[in-house]
Amino acid sequence: MSKPSLILFDLDGTLLPLDQDAFLKLYFSALAKKVSPYGYEPDKLVHALWKGVGAMVANDGTMTNDARFWETFSGLLDENILHYMPVFEDFYRNEFHMAKDASAPAPLAKDVIAAAKDTGAKVVLATNPLFPVCAVETRLSWIDLTIDDFDYVTTYETNRYCKPNPAYYRDILTHIGTTPEQTLMIGNDINEDILPTQSLGIASFLLTDCVIWEKDKESVIPGGVPAGNYAELLEFLKKYNQ
Repeated sequence: MSKPSLILFDLDGTLLPLDQDAFLKLYFSALAKKVSPYGYEPDKLVHALWKGVGAMVANDGTMTNDARFWETFSGLLDENILHYMPVFEDFYRNEFHMAKDASAPAPLAKDVIAAAKDTGAKVVLATNPLFPVCAVETRLSWIDLTIDDFDYVTTYETNRYCKPNPAYYRDILTHIGTTPEQTLMIGNDINEDILPTQSLGIASFLLTDCVIWEKDKESVIPGGVPAGNYAELLEFLKKYNQ
């Protein structure tokens, strides 16, 4: 493709190398410990959390993801949980750092973002908007990046759809004011990052360090999609400036 005007980056497994199973275990354990003193059983809390996540993934765009989550979450627990929203925010700014143990260093992450910016494109953190902005800030800090390193960041407060819904990507294009043909998506998940963007005509690059293949299918890179590790991604982006 010609030089893009918009470059999208996934976070978990892309900019932030992550063992997803270990991350979820640490995350849920720490959150349950934080909230249990307020009278909520860990198993019920985690069950309601998963249901809330499912509701966000299935969101039809009629409300923001955070509204959808808390509607579902409080409906399964009780309305009083809404009074403890500040407790959840405090968790994401503090105890959530415990989940860093499930991540790995990403020494080239800042270089990759710098190379993307050097193309002149707008750079967006297209992380699945299942978390509040404070949780995104925390995870970015693990790789020495901040929200200010991006022109736009998707979070559950501002977005109405989730991956793999193509409408999630359409909303980003609308917000930035560009077209699929001028956009590049960089991600590690075939189902969430590559196939939905392909369906819209958005070019993509598959990062293979923590690649997630299509479920129950042979591990095959979709046709026409360049792929490689961090070093290869960096060289791929630098070619736009040659």
